[in-house]
Amino acid sequence: MTNTIESLKTYVNEVLGKITRVHKWIDASSLPFFLQESYEFYSVDILDRTCLLMISRSPVGDSPAVVKKHLNGVVKHYIGDVIYVVEAISSFNRKRLIEQNISFIVPGNQLYLPLMGLDLREYFKSVKETKQKALSAVSQVLLLRYILGHYKTPLSAKELAEWLGYSSMTLTRAIKDLEEKGLARSTIKGREKHLIFPLDAKELWLIAKPYLQNPVKKTLWITKPDRDFPALISGESALSDMTMIAEPKKQIQAIFLNEWAGLKKLMKLNECDKWASNSIQLELWRYNPCLLTEKDVIDPLSLWLSLTLASEKLNNERIDMALEELMDKFWSKEL
Repeated sequence: MTNTIESLKTYVNEVLGKITRVHKWIDASSLPFFLQESYEFYSVDILDRTCLLMISRSPVGDSPAVVKKHLNGVVKHYIGDVIYVVEAISSFNRKRLIEQNISFIVPGNQLYLPLMGLDLREYFKSVKETKQKALSAVSQVLLLRYILGHYKTPLSAKELAEWLGYSSMTLTRAIKDLEEKGLARSTIKGREKHLIFPLDAKELWLIAKPYLQNPVKKTLWITKPDRDFPALISGESALSDMTMIAEPKKQIQAIFLNEWAGLKKLMKLNECDKWASNSIQLELWRYNPCLLTEKDVIDPLSLWLSLTLASEKLNNERIDMALEELMDKFWSKEL
């Protein structure tokens, strides 16, 4: 977050003149938790005008619809101009923010402040350019299991391998991956490497978000099996199970990608057209979804990732609202 502040100060200084009185907003603690979780808040003076910066903790931010809702929540607690700050923005989301007259700054790239009559457009940094190298599938499983409360650390690579079904070598590489990204550390006890997550679940989730990937590798449509099918409820079907959103017309399920070929042959599963009357959507996952839940539905964090990072679901206000409800319930221990 410090780097974002410095980049913003440099950018605003270059295009407008000096930005002054940059300090954390002391009343941020009075905001709802979901806002504190999603943003850092700074009070600043720009062109001798006091403003509040609402800085996204995610490098790519949220959809304009969600940003608008969050902004409306902030202005209930702050009298003055609020400016949304994000590291990168797509041309589509930029257009939507401008249409909604939302003030925003993308440090080094874009400044839109209708409150000051300013619209300075330069170039738009690709979201793909700013995305950091993602965690491996195994590393992501280790991290999500910790955040979900399935274990406490330290744990040896041998113990983790036995629990999760990976080789010790694979687990050792995954632990190294987490260490390199500053998400975990390891210690050596005897001859074994042990994994330690030094942060609490909420803080770790916020820091890890830029490294997390969509667990869904591929989606396809199959004819609904006429017998028990070893898959978990996923996608919008799972979202309707955990929130107030309506259930989709077609059921969505998930299995581990590596199990698909064998399962397809064993159960004689047939791929079909999306519009077939007895079709279901099947997600093929990068990791086994059963490793993160003991229920017949996927875990809430993987669900959030699968819907938030799926391009076809972006800018869907109905789903955005349900995803916000999902995370509120998760952190309040209702899930």
